[in-house]
Amino acid sequence: MGIKADIRALRAEVRSLNLNEGVNGFGRAARYFADGDEAGAARSLAFIEQAARKAGELTKRARELEASDRS
Repeated sequence: MGIKADIRALRAEVRSLNLNEGVNGFGRAARYFADGDEAGAARSLAFIEQAARKAGELTKRARELEASDRS
């Protein structure tokens, strides 16, 4: 796989994380909270935080690859 393909794959994974853990995770957390399950809501929010960290790491890696591709 070339650098451009690696960058596209990283960006796709970031989009997937943002959608699956971000959007859906907030919905799950809201449902847990509405049902009075604060522990469930906290777990959902922890998963969202984890996904955000991973997305940040992947984005950083994609930027590094883009920079190395330019040089």
